[in-house]
Order: sequence, then structure tokens, then C-alpha cells
Amino acid sequence: MVDEAIDAAEVSIVNGRLRLNPLSIAEGSGGRRHPHGAVRCHWRGAAAAAVDARTRFLSLVLERDPVGAEEPQVLYAAVLAMGTNKNAAEMARMVDGVSDDRIELAMRTVEEVRNLRGASDAVAAAMFAHPIAAQWGSGLAASADMMSSDSRRLWLARIESRRRGPAVGTYTHVGDRWAVI
Repeated sequence: MVDEAIDAAEVSIVNGRLRLNPLSIAEGSGGRRHPHGAVRCHWRGAAAAAVDARTRFLSLVLERDPVGAEEPQVLYAAVLAMGTNKNAAEMARMVDGVSDDRIELAMRTVEEVRNLRGASDAVAAAMFAHPIAAQWGSGLAASADMMSSDSRRLWLARIESRRRGPAVGTYTHVGDRWAVI
């Protein structure tokens, strides 16, 4: 499939990075033209844009349609930074052509609007609507795993036995239907 995508000029390698050529999202939900139009992005952004075309994720986050082709890319970077605990500068180094100032502003916008949960619920509902989602699990089971964050400043820090240094344990709970989501 990758060979076919390269032959069709859908995928290329630029400066050692895998690139998707501008992704045209012609139809959103309900047969309307999607407001994001052509979105230039790398593979993470392409997946986000494809899901967004079905769920109107960014429109729900902003409570308005994004403007232009660059705003979605900046917003995807901001949401990804927030979800991975990266700061704007770290994310800007990962996304070509987007400054840390713009990502930081987008992060503040997402926090101020406070509709990320509703937009995320729309994405989860769209994912669970696929027939294969029934194979992921019943939604009644979960697991937890502790991750240690090194910290000398937090009052909750304790000596973590494996690392032999001050750390704070964070438990991540994952439902049995997480799969692609």
C-alpha cells in the first residue's frame, strides 16, 4: 500500500521525514463541504484531519469553524501537546512550519473555550460506532499502570524504588475499548 501511495504521489519523503501531500477533505458530515478544506500535515495530522472530517472535532472544540488551512494544523499540534504533556516549544520542533507562539496561543484558546471534553466524546462515539469496535471489549473492564515522573520539587514526591530517586507516581487507567482511540 505504501508503494502504491508513493507511486500516486500521495506520500513522499522530504528531508528524511514521511510526508502526506496536501490532504483534501472534500466532504464533512451531512454532505456539507468541510470548512478545513485542504489541510497540509504529516501522518498524525492526517489521521486527525480524517477523524475531524467525520466528527467536526475542531469545530466543536472552538465552538466555531476553523479559519483557513493553517489553523487546524496549529490546533492539532496544541491538542497533541496537551495530551502528551509537551510544551509549545517541544511541539513546534515536531511540527514543521508552526511556531511555538502559535501553538501556545492555540493551547490557551482550547483551555478557555473548555469544550475539549465534548469534542473528544464525539470522536469516541464515532470510533465506537464502527462494527469492529464490538471486538475491542465490553467497555466494562479496565487496567491501570503506574508511570513515574521524576520530581524533586513536588511535595508528593517519594523515593521510587526502581529509579532510586524522588518521583511522583501517576496511574493511567485504560478501558478495554481504547483500541484506536
